[in-house]
Amino acid sequence: EKAERNNTVIDKECFIIGGESIYKQTIDWADRLCMTEIHAEAEDADAYFPTIKPDYWKEESRDDHPADDKHPCSYSFVNYVRRN
Repeated sequence: EKAERNNTVIDKECFIIGGESIYKQTIDWADRLCMTEIHAEAEDADAYFPTIKPDYWKEESRDDHPADDKHPCSYSFVNYVRRN
């Protein structure tokens, strides 16, 4: 949430939208994770988000959505905050 540039604190929100290697490189900088979890597995998937470790992350909220006519898979919007 806060970044330092030239010894100046910049209070901005930044969103990282992928892919796998970018997530791995930046997850340690995050204070919050705003995730969409898809409750299905793609047969041809070869890239994944890093494991969200409960020792480091606390689930703050979850909004579950069932599969329907517009969405073939159920999914959840999940927010995590870093544990201190």
